[in-house]
Amino acid sequence: MRFEEIVKRLEEIAEKLESGDVSLEEAVKLLEESKRLYEEGRKLIEESRKRLEEVIESLE
Repeated sequence: MRFEEIVKRLEEIAEKLESGDVSLEEAVKLLEESKRLYEEGRKLIEESRKRLEEVIESLE
């Protein structure tokens, strides 16, 4: 999943939760999904940061 897709899905989840129109069970599932997406997004950011550092180092 691309970073932009992760952000979009997290926004969708936040809107659903904020609406209050979800059952407790659905809210728990959405929170579990958001945790997984957060971790995936964090991993993508870290990988990108490392790649940028490598590029910058190669330019020096």
